[in-house]
Formats: sequence, structure tokens, C-alpha cells
Amino acid sequence: MIRYLIVVLMLTSCTSLFHRSPAAKPGVRLSSVQPEPEDIKVVPSLIQRDTYAKSLEEKKLLYRLRTVPVYKRGSTMEGAIPEYRLFELAPESPYTLLGLKTGDILMSADDWVIYDPRRFVAYVELLAQLNQGEIRIKRNGQEMLFKYTLIPEKAAQASENT
Repeated sequence: MIRYLIVVLMLTSCTSLFHRSPAAKPGVRLSSVQPEPEDIKVVPSLIQRDTYAKSLEEKKLLYRLRTVPVYKRGSTMEGAIPEYRLFELAPESPYTLLGLKTGDILMSADDWVIYDPRRFVAYVELLAQLNQGEIRIKRNGQEMLFKYTLIPEKAAQASENT
């Protein structure tokens, strides 16, 4: 019985040595590795919190986001800042509500480099709980910074009436 226990412990420790998940990359601010261009187009946007929350309710639209990594010519994968081209955005998805379009290249969310597109999906979900957020993209070679402010429905109606 003791031999069996020792063998099991040895096997589990060896397995954990060889099957460790890769270390998570630390967070990197895009502004710390790439300066913001002078000609960046800033797009301010007021979004009704209720409308945004409703767009998140349809989970299949939230998770229906296809991304393809974009590599710059002459860059190596190690040390490069990842960028992802967005595809297959449904018209009623939260991504469309945020102003994103098919073909946009995703650069950062709240100035944080996105190493994994699944984290971007999590950010889009988290944005419903925040008051404001930013997404930086490239569209047709032009860098754009979307600045979002989520407002209650009553405030949105008041701003429309003025």
C-alpha cells in the first residue's frame, strides 16, 4: 500500500512537471511599447447601458467572433506586439454596437495589449459593468481610438433632447 502511494505521488509530480500550462504573459500597456500616433482618430461614443446589456444577452453572438493574428513583415513572433483582424461580426452583436467592423485590426483594450482574443471577449463582457472604456484599432491603415461612456437610459434620452 505504501509503495503504491509513493508511485502515485511520483507520477503525479512528474506529470505536473511536463504538463504545466505555459506561464501567462504579464500585462503590457500598449503606450509603453508603441507611442500613440499624432494622427490617431478619436471616436467618442455614448452607449445606453440597457441596450449594451441586451446585446450581451445573446451569448452566441458574443462568442461568435473570429480573429486571425496579423504579423508585420520582418517581425518575429517572440517580442512582437500581437494584433488580430476581426471577422464575422454579426450586425446585432455587441462588437457592432461598439463601432467595430469586419476587417478591423484589434490593437488594445483600455491600453492593455491583448495577447489572447478570448480576453478581448471577456473585456467586452466586463465593459457592461464599467462606466467607460477604450478600444484601439486599425481600420484601412488609420489608427482609431474608440472611447466609450456607458450611460443610463434616462441620461441618453436627456442628451438626445438637448
